[in-house]
Amino acid sequence: PASLWKRILLPIIAIAFVVMLTGGISGEVRYLRLLIAVGAGLAVLNLVGVALAARLGSRMSAQPATLRFVPIMFVAAVVTAIASRALGIDPPLVAGVIVAPAFALGVAARARAIVNLVPVAAILLLGVGGWLGHSALASATRGAAGFWAEVVGETLATLCLAGLGSALLLVLPIASLPGRVILEWSPIAWVATVLVVASVAGAITLSPAASVAAMPLMLASLAFAALSVAVWAWIRYVEPAAA
Repeated sequence: PASLWKRILLPIIAIAFVVMLTGGISGEVRYLRLLIAVGAGLAVLNLVGVALAARLGSRMSAQPATLRFVPIMFVAAVVTAIASRALGIDPPLVAGVIVAPAFALGVAARARAIVNLVPVAAILLLGVGGWLGHSALASATRGAAGFWAEVVGETLATLCLAGLGSALLLVLPIASLPGRVILEWSPIAWVATVLVVASVAGAITLSPAASVAAMPLMLASLAFAALSVAVWAWIRYVEPAAA
């Protein structure tokens, strides 16, 4: 609903300001550039990663879903930005997704889980896409980028860091986060989701050398996740049908 986006506009701007301020202010134009880039990245994550993905998930599950503001994710975004600065975490851990699907009473756990799984996957893919795009842009410009190229680069960096950070937080099985909904539907599916998200985030945020070393672990995790989902589907659907 349009009213929801009006209500979350201020929180998105607030998160962008916090991320900018945690880097320190010295009156340079790059902070305005950073504010624009972070705001754009967070808007893409919420609009594309959640709103459009949740609509796709609703069609897949044939269950209507609306969107709601998630205060706990807003608090997490502010806390992770400040904590990353205070602890000197590089690259910083950032969150920025502050909306999630909502359902009417009586919707089955499976349908709710499917609708929540699609945004988690979309946010993770946006994070990976931001990482690939930022790497490609850095190689193309070789440090000689203009103002707007820098804006694009920092927007892609925001997509990467906020996408990966948000995906990690969203799969936590607490409160009404997607991780809780997925766990209620299928513990195996939740474990598989956590393995995939954690493996991808870990492989990207580690150093380049460590990322290469972590690639076999990521591939093994993906294979285990696929096997787990296949076993669960067999036990849940194939065996009962055969009996």
